[in-house]
Amino acid sequence: MSGPVIYFFLPEDFPTILCLFTTSLHFLQFLSYAILTLIFDYKIITGREDENE
Repeated sequence: MSGPVIYFFLPEDFPTILCLFTTSLHFLQFLSYAILTLIFDYKIITGREDENE
């Protein structure tokens, strides 16, 4: 009896934990990518402005 209970409890909680973990990972990945893009874009823009001046 304890087998099916564990089996039915796991699929309910496990995907939500997995979902939270993957979404947080994706969010961190996106955040770091966005920050890197902003920094590099800023450097390129300032570099171009310095070259023009």
